[in-house]
Amino acid sequence: MATHNYVRLLGALRKPPKIISLANSRAAMFNIIVINKSRFEKDTYYYNVPTIFTEDETMIGDIVNYKEHDIVEVEGVITTKNVIKASLCEYCGQKNVKEKATIFVVTPLYLCLRESGIATKEESLRLLQPHAEISNKCFAIGTLLRDPELIAIGKKKRNTVRYPLAIHRKYYIRDNPDTHSDYPWVNTIGEQAEDDMRYLHAGSVVYIDGYIQTRNAIQTSVCSHCGESYHWKDSAVEIIGYSVEYLQNYYTPDEVIEHDPFDVIQVEG
Repeated sequence: MATHNYVRLLGALRKPPKIISLANSRAAMFNIIVINKSRFEKDTYYYNVPTIFTEDETMIGDIVNYKEHDIVEVEGVITTKNVIKASLCEYCGQKNVKEKATIFVVTPLYLCLRESGIATKEESLRLLQPHAEISNKCFAIGTLLRDPELIAIGKKKRNTVRYPLAIHRKYYIRDNPDTHSDYPWVNTIGEQAEDDMRYLHAGSVVYIDGYIQTRNAIQTSVCSHCGESYHWKDSAVEIIGYSVEYLQNYYTPDEVIEHDPFDVIQVEG
């Protein structure tokens, strides 16, 4: 099966980079603000803030000189990492640890500082707007790990569907060389979402043309000390699929009709 995992970003640094000391090396991490022009609403832009993470020492040597609001071009791959997240109970203040949480970052294969010396966030975003079509691009081939799930019912056929995807790694990633696949979530909207619900299932192989979305999320945990259920702020990252091409192991139109016959309109002769 073909392997494909490619991200291209052009964005403005939200804050100066963080240089992290590791056991035998160091890593650089920073967020960039990227821009998308809506395909549904005229003159509407969306901003997202993906995380860039690398242990490549040559890249880190350049990254340490990046400044807030600098515009940077990134070409890289989707990488998911297992991490430990902690939250504080709002009732007793106990620190609770969530084992094996998954985060989504972009591992750069190429970095280039495109513009520096920008004074404000507003100016950096103004400079990004003419590049909205290339500021946030993501392409991937992967296998569905679950059946698609309807997560929102919207007006004007703007329903939202999601599913987790297994993507085989195309490149060697130094910070986790024994991992060969990554597992991002994919969301699709509108007619594409309706088709995904009809034709896809666990094990389907698809090609995604989309972009990276970041958003705030609320998690719920049960405190290990007082037993109370509480909410805490988290973040979520997923791929939004503009289009999905069905490659292997999907339902045929005849199978869709068999499973969902009420989609067929019968006309009396």
